[in-house]
Amino acid sequence: MIDELKSWAGFIAILVSLGTIVWAWLTSGAKHTQADLDKFKQAEAERWEKIDEVFTEHERRVQTIESELKHLPSQKSVHELQLTLKDMQVEMAKIGASADQSARTAARVETYLLEHGK
Repeated sequence: MIDELKSWAGFIAILVSLGTIVWAWLTSGAKHTQADLDKFKQAEAERWEKIDEVFTEHERRVQTIESELKHLPSQKSVHELQLTLKDMQVEMAKIGASADQSARTAARVETYLLEHGK
C-alpha cells in the first residue's frame, strides 16, 4: 500500500508542478497586460490633460473675441452710416456748386467794378 502511495505521490507531484508552471505562465501574461494597461491609462490621462488645456485656451480666446465684438457696430449701424455719408456727399456737392456760383458772381462783380471804375 505504501508503495502504491509512493508511485501516486510522484505522479501527483508532477501534476502539481505542471499546474504551477501553467499557472505561472497564465498569470505572467496578466501581469504584462496589467502593466501595459497602466501605461495606456497614464498616456490617456496625459493626453486628456493636454486636450483640456487646449480647450481652455480656445475658450479664453473665444471669450476675448466675443467681448471685442460687442464694441463693434452692427450691420444695421454700418448701413445707416453709409447712407448718412452718401447724404453728406450729396450735400457737399450742393455746397461746392453753390460756392462755384458765388465765385463766378464775385468775379463778375469785380469785373464790372474794374470796368466802370468804382
